[in-house]
Amino acid sequence: MSYQLLAKYALLFFAPFLHEDLAIVTAGLLIVEHRLPIAFALASVYAGVVASDLTIFGLGVAARRLPGLRRILIGERARSAAERLRDHLALSVALCHLLPGTLFPTFLACGWLGVPARRFALASVLAAALYVPLALLLVVTLGSAVLRAVGWWSWAVVAAPVAILAFRGSLRRVWSGLASAWRRAHQVARERHGATEVATHRGMPALGRLARKVASSERIPAVLFYAPLAARWITLGLRYGSLTLPTVANPKLEAGGLWGESKSALMRQIGPELRHWVAAFITVHRGALSELDTDLARALSAMAGASLHFPIVAKPDVGWQGYGVRLVANAAELRDYLARFPVNNRLLLQQLVDWDGEAGVYYARRPAEPTGRVLGLAFRYFPHVVGDGRSTLRELIAADERTSFKGHVHLGAVRDHLGVHSDELDTVPAAGRVVRLAFIGSIRAGGLYRDALSHLTPALSERFDTIARSMDEFYLGRFDIRFASVERLEAAENFAIIEINGAGSEPIQIWDPDRTLGAAYRELARYQSLMFDIAQRNRSRGYRPMRLSDFMRWTWRYSRMLPSYPASS
Repeated sequence: MSYQLLAKYALLFFAPFLHEDLAIVTAGLLIVEHRLPIAFALASVYAGVVASDLTIFGLGVAARRLPGLRRILIGERARSAAERLRDHLALSVALCHLLPGTLFPTFLACGWLGVPARRFALASVLAAALYVPLALLLVVTLGSAVLRAVGWWSWAVVAAPVAILAFRGSLRRVWSGLASAWRRAHQVARERHGATEVATHRGMPALGRLARKVASSERIPAVLFYAPLAARWITLGLRYGSLTLPTVANPKLEAGGLWGESKSALMRQIGPELRHWVAAFITVHRGALSELDTDLARALSAMAGASLHFPIVAKPDVGWQGYGVRLVANAAELRDYLARFPVNNRLLLQQLVDWDGEAGVYYARRPAEPTGRVLGLAFRYFPHVVGDGRSTLRELIAADERTSFKGHVHLGAVRDHLGVHSDELDTVPAAGRVVRLAFIGSIRAGGLYRDALSHLTPALSERFDTIARSMDEFYLGRFDIRFASVERLEAAENFAIIEINGAGSEPIQIWDPDRTLGAAYRELARYQSLMFDIAQRNRSRGYRPMRLSDFMRWTWRYSRMLPSYPASS
């Protein structure tokens, strides 16, 4: 046998390690074009397919013993595949040869799960004995027929779709890399011509092109956006036998923290030894209309007692999406805020944390679990434009895709937000100057959110787990924080909690402009399922959900409070 022939057989044996479908197409080409004996070609490919299956299985076995390899190889797809393997090994191995993208994670999971090597090898031998001959026969028959009609390059027609299917993930990454490189080059060119879209907030990663984008989710009216989730809520409620089950997700909070919970009560739940992580605050009860000056005096006295100083942040103790949140610079502004605040309600005065960095930390822990985990981390950027030295602030707002989307808010055309002062709108910001358009970074006022889970460190996750476990029966919610820099945040230092939200809080990374609408819904559905699961575990511990009629009355009372708050800033 010549070395050339041996090289062909060796090629067919090792080709399945790259991808078995390409190996079969290559074998078909050699059989039809180069008269390679079909029996030897089939034997080489068959042996290579089985050998590559066993190699992937071996990697899974090694991952079980080597933590470093396990972190690299065992991802979500392998874990999901593992769940399907326990009772359907032979069927799973056979189907993996037919379903693109499933073979590697499934065979890896076999080794990782400890499936007996003999059992896996037998399944691989039998599956390959069925799949390889049939696939090779199909390729040879198709290749011969097309060859007679259109010539030798017909093999490109056969191989191209196979190659695209085999390497679609790699092609997607290459295309994404090229697109990113083009965007970076475009951004550099814009900077050289005076564009300043990379300007950002202190201590935060540069926004770049995201500064101008609007998420698909943001463009959908809230009633329409949440309709599918409402339908899914009903489905889960019927499955668990209670539409109000999530009201015991955090059983010591009003309605589980779905909405209407006291922000001050939540922050005071944090253990005394950990309360230094919370921005200092006091609460003030707003009395009758005639008691305005009395309430102001009482608020100023309480501020002095707590060593709070202006500027401070005034906000309702029961709030949502930044409604009623306002930066207050002095006593006169505080008096104006109190005058507009609904009587017989409680407000919160909090020390301003003078850091631009703001983030939402989404936390969950199932009852009886010794530790919880941070499931989501998102950076929140306040609405802003960047001066070019020529345009007025009004023109900059109108010219920017993102700020023009919320232009009516920034221009003060809505009752619940003050907007930019009219005297500032016709000023011309200096080139490169970042102009903040709102104090709040809520999505309602055009705040931009960016998925920051890549910045989550074990130290940060442990810090928030410790804080959350110091709270009474707190299992699900979001911590809103201010921080000095990304580096200090990753070290779990130099941050301050400004608010805690219960079970009704969203994982705000869904509003990232780079996230598709489908991805946002999948993430919300996942957290919705988790909320019902946690609540069910609490119900089994003896906690009882609110009655539907009580929950409806609670929701109605809470929804009527929001419009009565002073305009936010």
